[in-house]
Amino acid sequence: MFFSKTTLGFYDPLVHGQNIPQDAVGVTREQHAALMDAQASGKRIQADANGAPIAVNPPEPSQAELIAVRLVQVREVREKILNRLGGIAGRAYRGGDAVLVGACDTAVIALLDITANLPETLAEVEAEVTNRYGVIALTAINTAPILASAFASIDL
Repeated sequence: MFFSKTTLGFYDPLVHGQNIPQDAVGVTREQHAALMDAQASGKRIQADANGAPIAVNPPEPSQAELIAVRLVQVREVREKILNRLGGIAGRAYRGGDAVLVGACDTAVIALLDITANLPETLAEVEAEVTNRYGVIALTAINTAPILASAFASIDL
């Protein structure tokens, strides 16, 4: 069994024949198995200074990556609220309640913008999204108290 620092891949002569990179270094089956176990537990395989494979912890995610993950979560919550508001607005429209329909529309528009123009750190994003969500919910509920059900049991 061999490992190439150029490709960061393992090569078995029984599988790859002579198609093994020139920079490949030998590894035992035990080393290979241990490295595969480490990779399965979240480590990354890279080459050390001599080209031998080693398992290392992956780099910490960047602020942008952390924010992207958080915004996916926020959007999932937003979709739940939008669905609830849609149901309430539909019933209100059929019942002729223009005030409630308007309150739903206002909340929907604000929710669609909840992830727009956010700061650049996760802590600031958290604070801003939480603030925006609170303002949207309070405004909606103050306009039409029945809208509290759209925002109930939501963990942002």
